[in-house]
Amino acid sequence: MVEVKLGDSRAIAPLFWNSGDGIILSYLQGHMGRAWADSAEGPSCARIAVGDFQFIAGDSKAAGAAELAAYVPDGAKSMVYAFDGEPWGEIIRRSFEGRFREVERVAFARDAGGFDAERLRGFVGGLPEGIRIAPIDGARLREFADAELMLDWISPYGGAEDFLKRSIGFCALFGGELIGGITSLCVYDGGVEVEIDVLPEHRRRGVGAALGATLILECLGRGIFPSWDAANPISARLAARLGYRESHRYASYEIDLEGSADPA
Repeated sequence: MVEVKLGDSRAIAPLFWNSGDGIILSYLQGHMGRAWADSAEGPSCARIAVGDFQFIAGDSKAAGAAELAAYVPDGAKSMVYAFDGEPWGEIIRRSFEGRFREVERVAFARDAGGFDAERLRGFVGGLPEGIRIAPIDGARLREFADAELMLDWISPYGGAEDFLKRSIGFCALFGGELIGGITSLCVYDGGVEVEIDVLPEHRRRGVGAALGATLILECLGRGIFPSWDAANPISARLAARLGYRESHRYASYEIDLEGSADPA
């Protein structure tokens, strides 16, 4: 197994030729992420990672396929594996036995035709009293530098300064508390991949819809597209409310590297 340098993806790009996923594009276009392959020349299989997200493709029967799938990057505490074809699922289940949860994810089309600016502004104006949305800027990063949410948002980037330079993000504040936010998990040519988080005690109050609408309006104003990929029905329903149109569904595994993620 060899690591593929960012910006030198020509050899592995054909293995991902049919994917328009923003995370894959982010790496293939040289923006961010890491990748590995079973060989440096003429690879048969490869894996792309941005943050916790791992996409694997190619020949699952290749000699180096199992090693490629089982590899855990330094410092990783969890991973989300997406793949093309059940043979990869078998390898991942075997590699992470007792530490995975199978999840069907929903991808949405990169199509702005379903967005209604007036409706989106209505979501932003419908926040409960006491909750406000603010851009994630240097002051917010310093104020909430130790917050788990903020650390998760920054982790795919090369630190706080890189996050400020390249990401788009907004946070939800209740008094002096950080209760949620929406950021670009990664960037690709002409778009960003959306990551949204709201603390459990503040969900079902319109916070997620307001955050999503704020980011969509900002992206459309900049002429870029905010790609959405849902890991659960709640996220999928929120995306549909905001105007996204479902593209397809695919299999994934959430890997817990610190304990057991198998459903009870």
